[in-house]
Amino acid sequence: MTRKAMFFLIIILFITFMVMWYITANQFYVKNNVSNFKINGMCSKIISLVWSDTADCCLSYDEVYGYGGNKDLRKKTDYELKKCALDHGINKKTATVLYYVTRVLGSPYVDTSWRWGYAYDFGAGYEVNR
Repeated sequence: MTRKAMFFLIIILFITFMVMWYITANQFYVKNNVSNFKINGMCSKIISLVWSDTADCCLSYDEVYGYGGNKDLRKKTDYELKKCALDHGINKKTATVLYYVTRVLGSPYVDTSWRWGYAYDFGAGYEVNR
């Protein structure tokens, strides 16, 4: 098998896996008791280690990520983090990498403690209401 064929096979398998994960995750939506919700501070913990001046960028960001919402709100929230980083002197390339890393790693379809809508049980996706 050629390298090109292998690359496309891997891409097709990855997309298939993500679609299947999306379908099954939406079937098991159970809401947590959000009255006990606490901000996890993941943005503050990670970004503040690298850029100490950007800690205030993360305060509202972590809260919005906890409660989640629709896709547009997530995209807007990630963009606002990038804009705040730029306003605090982080160069454009680094801020752009930060934006794309949060877009990929903050997916609500990956069961992590920092995912979009982490105040709710895994599987809520973008269906969590604010």
